Amino acid sequence: LKKDLNKNITIYANKITYIKNQEIIIATGNIKLNEIKKDIVITGDEISYYKNQEKFIVNDKAQLIDKKKDINIRTNKITYPKNKKKFFTEGHTKALVFSKYQFLSSDIEYLEDQMKLISLRKTTITDNNFTINMKYPNSYYTGLGTVHVPPHINFKICQDNQEDKHFSVQIDDGVPFRMLSFP
Repeated sequence: LKKDLNKNITIYANKITYIKNQEIIIATGNIKLNEIKKDIVITGDEISYYKNQEKFIVNDKAQLIDKKKDINIRTNKITYPKNKKKFFTEGHTKALVFSKYQFLSSDIEYLEDQMKLISLRKTTITDNNFTINMKYPNSYYTGLGTVHVPPHINFKICQDNQEDKHFSVQIDDGVPFRMLSFP
């Protein structure tokens, strides 16, 4: 058990090593990281916490559970730079959003504050009623062709007696410009 009182973080593991001169904490075996203020739990087989950079890297059977936003992400590796409020995954990634929508892709970025899942890879989104398979959607422009809008899917979930939930999934950076005809 290692607790960082200033950061409201607790790490549980079978073995925890603190490298004082480098300010690195390495935990192995059944690790569990609790970020108390955000109600986020991260589990895996190994975690490295780089205190000076405020960055966590979780390897092997990594899982992130954001209880407040009802998002569960499973992958091979999660990188979490705390000061950026983002999570990055490496390898095959499976996310469950609002305990209902399954997001399958790889190498995703989860923007915590905006509740966005972004992937530049082939992505499948499913629930009991529909499936979306995306290979490579295109982008578009707004503002008389001055603002590039990358390909994305906006979701609005409406349920009886509950506040509507909104989230967006950016699929790719898109193609910012291409000539459709010759002058």
